[in-house]
Formats: sequence, structure tokens, C-alpha cells
Amino acid sequence: MLAIGRAQHRATTGGQHALLLGHLGRAEEALPEATEAIRLDSEQANSYAVRGLLRAAGKDFAGAIADHTIAIQRNPKDHQAWNNRASAYLLRHDQHQVLADLQESLRLSPNYVPALANQGTCHLELGEYEKALTDYEAFQMLQPAAARGGKLTAARTVLSGNSPWGLWRGGGVSK
Repeated sequence: MLAIGRAQHRATTGGQHALLLGHLGRAEEALPEATEAIRLDSEQANSYAVRGLLRAAGKDFAGAIADHTIAIQRNPKDHQAWNNRASAYLLRHDQHQVLADLQESLRLSPNYVPALANQGTCHLELGEYEKALTDYEAFQMLQPAAARGGKLTAARTVLSGNSPWGLWRGGGVSK
């Protein structure tokens, strides 16, 4: 029993170290540590979530989606796991999968700001400007400093009919 406890502890600390390396922009270095954490304790949803984030940082979206799917299977009530998988789908431009995962994330945590922001981005990319505006306004209410300008302004501009870009679609306004 003690050996199992030690393995779980090593898996947890290894996963945390990998996540810190990822935050420092060292995803390639962190990926083997995250994989080792999974080998030590394959039942830990967090280890898969960490490796999924690292894979997404390395643009391995299929791998990220696979890891986040396992994290969701291990802990289906984790709203962050649903949002993380949605983020990987968003980067692959698979908007319908994005919306399904974000719907679940927001069902579990209705005021989860990253999910609202991702949902707004997805609606904007789909040309669903009214829905995007609703999402970004909710995001702005919850986190006013982070939501200034950007996509909220773009959605309002397109809806007002004053956009010099016509029906703008995508991740950033540019001529």
C-alpha cells in the first residue's frame, strides 16, 4: 500500500512540475514528465489534463483532444476539462464540437469565464454575431478589465453594420 501512495505522490508532483514548465513556455521539456505522471498513476484525471495542455501548446491538437477526453472520462464533472478540450477543438476549427463541450462546461459552472470567452470566439467564427455579443457581454460583466475592446468591439461593430471589413470572420480584425 505504501508503494502505491508513493507512486501517486510522484505522479502528482511530476504533473505539477510539468504544468509549471508548460507555463514557462517549456512544453517540450514538460511533456515527458506529464507522460511519466500518467504512467505512475493512470487514474488521475489531472495528469491527462496537464499533458493535453502541453500537447495543445505544441500544436498536437489530436493528442490534446485525446488526453482531455480521458480526463473527462475520469472526472466528467470537471468544467475545466470540458473547456480545455473545447479549446483544442477551437484551434482545429471544429466549431460544432467546441460548442458541445462548452455547453457542458457552462452547465457545470455557468460563470466560468474562459468557457464564455471561448464560446464567444466560436460564435464569432461561425458568423453568429448576436450569440457572440451575448457571450462577450457576459464575459465583460464577470471580468471587466480583461474584456475591454477586442472581440466584443468587433462583434458590436459588425452587428451595427458599420464594419469596414464586411462580414468579418476569424480571430482578429484586420484589413
